[in-house]
Amino acid sequence: MLPKPRAMGAALRPGPRKKIETVLVLSQHPNPSFSYYLEKRLGALRSVRVVIRSINDGAPSDIEPDGLFVVVCRYVRPEQIRWLRGNIDRLSGISLFLDDDMAAIVTSPDVSVRYKFKLLLFGIFPLLRLNPLLDFVWASTEPLATSLKTRSSNVFLLPPAPDEEIVSFKQARPLTMAYHATGVHVVEHKFLVPIVEAAMARHGDLHFEVVASGRNAAVWRRARIDARRLHILPELTWADYLHYCGMFKVDIALVPLLPNQANACRADTKRIDVCRSGAAAIFSETEVFDRNRQHGEIHVKNTFECWIAAIDELVASSEKRRTAAVATRCSLQQMVARSSLTLPGLSPLSREPTK
Repeated sequence: MLPKPRAMGAALRPGPRKKIETVLVLSQHPNPSFSYYLEKRLGALRSVRVVIRSINDGAPSDIEPDGLFVVVCRYVRPEQIRWLRGNIDRLSGISLFLDDDMAAIVTSPDVSVRYKFKLLLFGIFPLLRLNPLLDFVWASTEPLATSLKTRSSNVFLLPPAPDEEIVSFKQARPLTMAYHATGVHVVEHKFLVPIVEAAMARHGDLHFEVVASGRNAAVWRRARIDARRLHILPELTWADYLHYCGMFKVDIALVPLLPNQANACRADTKRIDVCRSGAAAIFSETEVFDRNRQHGEIHVKNTFECWIAAIDELVASSEKRRTAAVATRCSLQQMVARSSLTLPGLSPLSREPTK
């Protein structure tokens, strides 16, 4: 019953649009969605100016609307929608980019009330007024695009287009194992606790780092893990997180993903984070991580026994860690190779890199 994205603008306003002169991106900037999906593609645009504005900056009233193409990255505020409605006949088009099934997240019992409120306020309820203005909806994965498509929707696939991360492989002891995830992944945190407890008890030189706040952090504080080898890192802004990852590397990255409707629509962008950290990763065996899967990566079923066995294997062998890290590096290269730099609605203005 929640509002869904629908690109109704083309039907409500048929006919040619103004030539695109400027592209405006409205985003809760900076954020991983922009970095992984839009930044490289916007950099490939030619002959147009690109302006990036935080949704916290209010209406973009200082920008000339004639020939303006607007990209809404996940969220938008009421004052920006009012400005878009007031200038709709002067704009060249409006697109909404999504990399989550927000309705599925909001209806999940495992997501915090605070995050649900944010999604409702800036992602879902605005659709009631934004949908009649939209010319395009860009979705990050095929399952997400399929879930959004209706007869009147103009939905296009926009998979990740990251830059390749150049990292070195670290072998020094003590080993660091890590789980970096946002607060949305409550079930994954709970799933990992007994696994990490057992792994830490078996390997006295293993350290564990987890990104967690609120109730997720409380779950880890209650875990039976030597406090001297446990580092609970609070959730950081995107800029701070990138800085942190540039300073500290990880040996073993845990990347669980349990089955639910929201997770089914996710992309495999965690591979980018794994490569940035220089880690050997253990992935859940799921269709999400089957995308771009390479020989040498470690994919396991979501059972205690499978995860413990995989951790034991990586702790015991630096060669296994190197092989897994190189394999995920290859999967990232495949992700990059498969991604087109064109943006639906802006494709005549885009250029692909020289091969």
